[in-house]
Amino acid sequence: MSEPRRILRGVPLHADPRRLLREPPSRTAAAPTGQPQALPAMSPDALPPAQQAERDAAYAEGYRAGLEAGRAAAALQAAALAREATEGAQAHEAERAATQQALAEVSRLEDRLAQERDLLAGLIGRWPAEMEAMLADAEDDLVEIAFELAGKVLGEQAATLEGLRAQLRIALKAWHGRAALGIHLHPHDLALLQHDTATLDMLRGAGFSGHRHTLRWVADPAVQLGGLMLRSSEGLLDARLEVQLDALKAVLVATRSARKLAPPAPPRKEAA
Repeated sequence: MSEPRRILRGVPLHADPRRLLREPPSRTAAAPTGQPQALPAMSPDALPPAQQAERDAAYAEGYRAGLEAGRAAAALQAAALAREATEGAQAHEAERAATQQALAEVSRLEDRLAQERDLLAGLIGRWPAEMEAMLADAEDDLVEIAFELAGKVLGEQAATLEGLRAQLRIALKAWHGRAALGIHLHPHDLALLQHDTATLDMLRGAGFSGHRHTLRWVADPAVQLGGLMLRSSEGLLDARLEVQLDALKAVLVATRSARKLAPPAPPRKEAA
């Protein structure tokens, strides 16, 4: 007859089933009493001693070779890093040297610019005085040149009929005599004026006429073209062109000499 079944009540149940494992029997369990003890079973991976020794030697050799290879690779890497560091330091030093050279060149150029600026400032400061001195030294030459040009231009203008008539008109205004008047002219100028109607009317208006024996025309080679002289018993009026220019030149030279002897004028004060 079978055993009656027992029902467990009030036991908590889990949703996940759990597997109950049985502990395997120990390999080293003692043999039953009275039976000989069995030898331990050899692991399937175990090698004979000779092969194990050979294997250990190969492992040691591989370890040594790997270590040496690692050290060699590390040495090569260290050398590469050192070379890169050296090259970087050299590049940095070259860049620093180039920067210093550029700064030195900039400083040299600044010094040169400052010197040229000072030189220019000195030249500008001395320019008015030097220009005034130069003009003062050249003033006599300039006067000579100006008078030569003026004489040439005025001589060419005075040698015309209109110029001769104007010269005679100016001379008659300056003449205050009433005696018979002699007009001395270059022979060529005399040929132009002696029969010029406007000139004869001008002389008659001044009280001089050949019909009344108060006017006499004189061809005088000593008088240059464009000039004339008025002569009478009362005196002489020299209206020759060269004489007038020489007189004007003398006045200008005297004025210039007096200006040189005069004290220099005080500098003008610039308005604030």
